[in-house]
Formats: sequence, C-alpha cells, structure tokens
Amino acid sequence: MRDLLGREEELGLTAAELAAAHRLADGLPALAAALEECGLPDTLVHADFHSGNWRSDGRRTVAVDFADSHIGHPALDALRIRDFRPGRPRPEAAAAWIAAWSDLVPGSDPGRALALAEPLGHLMYAVRYQEFLDGIETSERIYHEGDPAVEIRAALEAAARP
Repeated sequence: MRDLLGREEELGLTAAELAAAHRLADGLPALAAALEECGLPDTLVHADFHSGNWRSDGRRTVAVDFADSHIGHPALDALRIRDFRPGRPRPEAAAAWIAAWSDLVPGSDPGRALALAEPLGHLMYAVRYQEFLDGIETSERIYHEGDPAVEIRAALEAAARP
C-alpha cells in the first residue's frame, strides 16, 4: 500500500485524498486486529468472486479464475459478491452471508467483519489493480488505468461510514 501511495502523480488523487489514504494505511494494523476479533477463521479466498467468475449448467456451479486466490478473511469474497450485485440484492447477499457465518461459527460477528473488511478489501484491490497494470502491455492499460484510484476512494468512503 505504501508503494502504491508513493505513486502520487500516477494515481491522480487530490492532496486531501492522498493524506486520508496515508492515515488509513497507518491504521491498517488496528483495523486488521479488530477484524480478527470478529471470530471468523481464515479460509480460501477467491478474491475476485463475482458472478462473471461462476459457471453453471443448471445442475452444477463452479468458480473459475483463481488467479488472485489466497488464504485470508472470508469477508473479502462476501464484499465482492455484494458489490457486483445491482440494487436491492446487495443487502440480501450480505444478509445471507452473515446468516451463514453466524450459523457456522456461533459467537462470531460476521456483520461487523463485513463492515470492517470493506476498506481493507478496496485497498487490496487498489494494490492488485496496480500490479495488474504494471504487468500488462500499454495498449491494454486503458481498461484499468484509473482503477487503483477508484478503489482507494472507495476505501476512504467505506472507512468514513459509521
């Protein structure tokens, strides 16, 4: 995150956004500790778990594109599912995820985990998009050029919510 924030001109963030992003980055250890206190175990995280990465023949459903997968907090996948849902299904997707984890890990707080993980998830995607941009040919960069800044702004917005 620090390396990404050091690319000030490339990101195109305002001075205020950049300062806020640095403050958010400074608070990441405390945020991660609070997330851990929610009681959910690390799992296999797909990390790009949106409906474009699921396939089904009507009987079986499979997930594809595990390029970003890792062991981590399950809320990261929940955020991706929720964020790729249009309108009303967003709260329904979050509620289903919260209910499933509440049943699976009694005494955990998946609702709080989802809220705490949101800025972390956006920052993770900001870094990942920049890694992607750094590794692709110039002609393909136009499709994701502003994505790191978009994700940093989304992280700042999420962190500002009560």
